[in-house]
Amino acid sequence: MNEARSVQNSMLSRALIADGIDIGNLIHALQVERGQSAGHIASNGKNIKASLPQERLTTDQALAAVSATLRQQILSLHQLREMRTKISDLSVTVPEMAQFYTGAIRKALALSA
Repeated sequence: MNEARSVQNSMLSRALIADGIDIGNLIHALQVERGQSAGHIASNGKNIKASLPQERLTTDQALAAVSATLRQQILSLHQLREMRTKISDLSVTVPEMAQFYTGAIRKALALSA
């Protein structure tokens, strides 16, 4: 029975480590997207316009790597799409945008602790 429990604990540990890595990658992607979005808004769309779509793709990939259960606790895809539209349309302020991303980052950090 000890051997079975040891295998089970090992599998659980691997899953937790994998989740932690995926969440860490998501946090980094959200931080970069937040920064690029701030630059885009602050420049009235003149700067960072070319690299922002690629960073959004990177964030989407990092988000997809996180398990569905954890993803739902961090960020709503619908809300992310809405925020990105507002950023692209320049209809959101830098503080409003930063609050959105920072909130998601905080939730992700809490899950990885």
